[in-house]
Amino acid sequence: MLENLKGKDIKLIALDLDGTLFLPNGTISEKNKEAIKKAVKKGIHVCLSSGRPLAGLPKKEALELGIEYAITTNGSSVYRLTDDKLIGESPLDCKTAVDILDSIADFEITRDAYIDGKAKSAGDLDFYLNFLDRQGHLTKGLKDYLIKTRSFVGDLSKYIKENNLKLQKFTFNFLSDDYGNFISRDDVEKILRSRDDITVVTGGYGDLEVTAKGIDKANGIKILCETLGIDKANAMAIGDSENDLAMITYSGVGVAMANSEDIILENADYITFSCIDDGVAYAIEQVI
Repeated sequence: MLENLKGKDIKLIALDLDGTLFLPNGTISEKNKEAIKKAVKKGIHVCLSSGRPLAGLPKKEALELGIEYAITTNGSSVYRLTDDKLIGESPLDCKTAVDILDSIADFEITRDAYIDGKAKSAGDLDFYLNFLDRQGHLTKGLKDYLIKTRSFVGDLSKYIKENNLKLQKFTFNFLSDDYGNFISRDDVEKILRSRDDITVVTGGYGDLEVTAKGIDKANGIKILCETLGIDKANAMAIGDSENDLAMITYSGVGVAMANSEDIILENADYITFSCIDDGVAYAIEQVI
């Protein structure tokens, strides 16, 4: 039971965003805000832990709540939000990134590359808008976020190669058919998982996310714990999707949202309420 969290010596709380801290419309409930403020006031470090890049985080709101750090792009990059200082980074090298894109060039999908905290996308805005219009499984809040945070570079593989860029993460999104099945996803996943030099997970909504080998949100927790001088046994991670699994099993306390994917529910130490029922606030309240 979640009430058994009472008395746990928690010094770091890592919060996933979509499906966890955020409501479906992409906002943070007042109850969650108040719980975070109380935790910070008690000296607990609260950090964001997201698949999003730095530029896709609600930075102003986070700082107002007392959140000073963020694990981004599934743990491949960790930032201090007060000055955007990069604390640690484990990127994909240029050659690997280009090889990945070339291997799935024939599929009708969106291709987003996270570079230096920003999202660069293949194609142009018209293509992206048309693609989003055909994705009935995405919420309006998430679609608005995607449009707001992307810049378009045309041929993404060429852009990365010509500029010799390293990538914090790739995200690939898929269309779905009338029955809710994701078109081409199985084929793309098979190609990606055939490689032994990358990590592949889903962040929800049927996407596929790629980071360097062995890099996940647990890597971000490790970096932040070392930076702050905190033992992982005193860290609590809260999430809902496959890309949260590593940090939930790595941290001393792993908490799943009630709306989590089965793999998260099965591996978490505790289960809290859903994101629409202030599950984050309820979990935090147990340790403060």
